[in-house]
Formats: sequence, structure tokens, C-alpha cells
Amino acid sequence: MVAVLGFLKRNGLKLQLDTDGRNAVALECLLEQRLGDRVVMDLKGPRPLYGALLGKEIDTQEVGRCMALVAKSPEYRFETTVAPVLRSGVYPESISFLAPEEIAETARWLKEATGSHRLPYVLRAFDPQTSADDRFRSMETLTPNSLLRHRTAARKHQVLTEVQPISG
Repeated sequence: MVAVLGFLKRNGLKLQLDTDGRNAVALECLLEQRLGDRVVMDLKGPRPLYGALLGKEIDTQEVGRCMALVAKSPEYRFETTVAPVLRSGVYPESISFLAPEEIAETARWLKEATGSHRLPYVLRAFDPQTSADDRFRSMETLTPNSLLRHRTAARKHQVLTEVQPISG
């Protein structure tokens, strides 16, 4: 992979590296080789829900390491999609969007992992039409206004948090 990306970079392609917190070793290698012009990290949500949102258990320390690596890049941003969560610890089982408090917890984790509260952090609306999970397709489409509470909660820990609507 490094050889292919190096070839593309030498031939003038601008490369964006995307990560969700898996494989910090690979990300570190790519960044050391200066193979990414921009890095975008998709933060799935707060530590306790990360594995469930990712659809795979993950070492959250590795996610934190990726956050720190991304924040050292020349051009980067962090994103969280305000996504639905299957709440299986309650009866009856329910589905609800990440709550503002959970987004605040994610922003706090980002601050702890990077040592900064001034990182470019974008909250995105979940698009039910693109969901691979049929249970989520009938959910409402969040509007930018409905994400303002999430943005306000996140700004307690990441003051540069913005909202990005679904692009049409």
C-alpha cells in the first residue's frame, strides 16, 4: 500500500487519508512517509459506544492514538455522524440518535487524546437513505437545526465544532 500511495503522490495526486481509529500503526507509517495531504478521522462516537457504532469491537486506546496522530498532520479534521444507536441495554430494545451528551463525551475524548480543545470538528447528519441497516432506513432525516444542541454540547470541549448538513 505504501508503495502504491508513494507512486500516486510522486505523480502529482493529492491524497486524503481516512481513518476511523483502526490500525494506528499503518496511519503512523503513512504520515511518516508524508503520503497524505489531508487526514479525515471519522469519530464514531463516545468510548463506551465506539465498538457498537463501528460494528466491530476495537481497542479505544488505539482510537485515541489515531486521534493524536491525525491532530499532528498539516491538514486534518475530525467528523462525527450523529447516527442511530441500537440501545440494547434497555427494555424494550430501542433505537435513537446519539444524544447531545454523547457527542459532548466524544468531543471530550478528542480533547483528552490530543491535548487540544481547538480542533476542526464537524458534526454530520445521518442519512437514513444510505443506511445498510434496514432498521435505520425509516428514521427521520436530521436537519442542521436539529443538530444545534449537539454542536452546543460539543463546543464545551471542542470550540471549533460546526454542523455540516447532508449534501444533496
